[in-house]
Amino acid sequence: MGQKFDEIIDSPVMLACFMDELLCRIATNAPLEDYRNQRAINQLVVIYFMVGRMTDGDFELPAVDPNR
Repeated sequence: MGQKFDEIIDSPVMLACFMDELLCRIATNAPLEDYRNQRAINQLVVIYFMVGRMTDGDFELPAVDPNR
């Protein structure tokens, strides 16, 4: 996918920050307005449910600042 992607995936801190930002943008509808993002959003929903199952539901989404 590219060098930047590998850097993000290989760093737990960068990956967590990336996922927080992605979830916040989805929560504020930013990527939902573009239909081309639908596949990625569908995959994120699947991942969310998988993580929920793996953690017995002990998973919380990051707080979203509605003023972003």
